[in-house]
Amino acid sequence: MTTVFLTGATGFIGGRLVRALVANPAFERIHCLVRDPAKSRLPESEQIRVFEGDITDPASMRPAMEGCDAVFHLAAWYELGIPRSEIPRMEAINIEGTRNVLGLARELGVPRIVYVSTAYAIGQTGDEIADERFEHCGRFTCEYERSKLEAHRLAQRFAGEGLPLVTVLPGAVYGEGDPSLIGDTFAKLSAGTFPALIAGAEQSTLTYVHVDDVVAGILLAFEKGRAGESYILAGEVMSFGDMIDCVTGIAGTKPPRLTIPVFVARAMAFVDERLSRLRGQRPLISGESLNSLLCSFAVSSEKARRELGYRPRGNREGFAQTLGSIQEMARTTSHAEPPT
Repeated sequence: MTTVFLTGATGFIGGRLVRALVANPAFERIHCLVRDPAKSRLPESEQIRVFEGDITDPASMRPAMEGCDAVFHLAAWYELGIPRSEIPRMEAINIEGTRNVLGLARELGVPRIVYVSTAYAIGQTGDEIADERFEHCGRFTCEYERSKLEAHRLAQRFAGEGLPLVTVLPGAVYGEGDPSLIGDTFAKLSAGTFPALIAGAEQSTLTYVHVDDVVAGILLAFEKGRAGESYILAGEVMSFGDMIDCVTGIAGTKPPRLTIPVFVARAMAFVDERLSRLRGQRPLISGESLNSLLCSFAVSSEKARRELGYRPRGNREGFAQTLGSIQEMARTTSHAEPPT
């Protein structure tokens, strides 16, 4: 029986991983590190034990990690368009938090560690489809990409020093309950309210992957991954334009007809970022999200398929499943009775 320590249990991927661990009898105890146990909303299970702590505070993690057979490190801050004042906080979570988790795992002699990085750490791929050996070009679309590259390189150094670490790099993750820009895009396309295309963005590519396939890949990496190795977990490469056609075709809505020049979109982002900060809100469009939208991040999961037996679903199948849940939620919300 295995006792595991898990960070990021309340996140989009982490929440799905917790449920998968609970469903697997091989995992006897699951120690979930959360900053606020009262807001954790974790499944009710005798296998789960919630520990209050923070990856930026190594001492707070020790009680939860001591005696564990494995570590799954997923906690990170993913956001595009953060103000410069928030960059140190993102670095503290994504870079120093990773250093703290891996350092404590090494100190405690944890025999198996899986670190969930991101395909963003591979960087812009241009016209290529990259694998794990691809070298980052050195140009960053956003602070998240920069911080996750530094964290990825840090993890590689730990592995090179003998830490029994397996790293996985998910592609563009989507699925039911996705709070990210991708989830928002799917919801708007499904409702026929996606406002406009950015000129040139339709040619940019991403490698989409359903969140449940990422979780399956994480568990395969835990079971079969070679220590010191990295594995990309992604599905099909698809251009932004083809994704829009696919999603709207499934949803029965029309793709956006308006196309905005890039310079207009950047001016809109500049204004929206500043107004949103004054209001204490997240911008609807940011310079970083535009940068990401105009670049390609195309990656191959061939290594994970070959070594781990990783088998992600196709985009059309995954999109249809996700859109079904989005549309059902929209119907439920629209038919909900008003409070009395």
